[in-house]
Amino acid sequence: MTIETGKRQVLVDAVLDFPSVGAGDSELLTVAVPQVRLGQAVHVTPANNVAATASQGTLTMDVIPADTNTVTIDAKVYTFQTVLLVGDGNVAIGANVGESQVNLVAAINLDGVEGVNYGAGMTKHPTVSIGDFAANDAILTANTPGVAGDTIATTETFTPVTDIFDGATLGTTRAGADYSGLTASGFVSAADVVSVILANETAGALNPDSGTFRVIVWF
Repeated sequence: MTIETGKRQVLVDAVLDFPSVGAGDSELLTVAVPQVRLGQAVHVTPANNVAATASQGTLTMDVIPADTNTVTIDAKVYTFQTVLLVGDGNVAIGANVGESQVNLVAAINLDGVEGVNYGAGMTKHPTVSIGDFAANDAILTANTPGVAGDTIATTETFTPVTDIFDGATLGTTRAGADYSGLTASGFVSAADVVSVILANETAGALNPDSGTFRVIVWF
């Protein structure tokens, strides 16, 4: 606890357990704040260190793709090719599924060899990145944190039916979360307890998801 201008400032964590807050809605949480008493005035402000969370989705690819099979992420189409051609989006089909996985990851992140992993002219995906495959699963993450990532389309035309995304958009593996539009206020609801009201004053729904929201209680 620190003392500033005659007031006590306590940094506390409010644990969130609600999936979304609609426009104009609010949620009530309680936090332990030692030394506050009923009837005492308090002032609650959000701390500035709460980051938004990026949306994630999972691609399973456990069978080697067929020639001309495609993966579409947002608006960008990746086409698997037995004979690799020049062109942004062309991905080499490897000798086995593992090589094909490596080639797709290299194409999305643009960290492979042009003309080997992917066609000449490939550009880095503008809105997502992808991790390496592990047990035939790879996680895609939106470049920009927040709920907007949940609208990034993830579709495919794989011939093998087990090669598939876990959802039609990102957000199934982990939903995007955005705390930036939440405001905080509060009141003493019992001895050593402050009730914190988190309100959404934006025009749209926010998705803070479960987690921790840090607030400062002044008294």
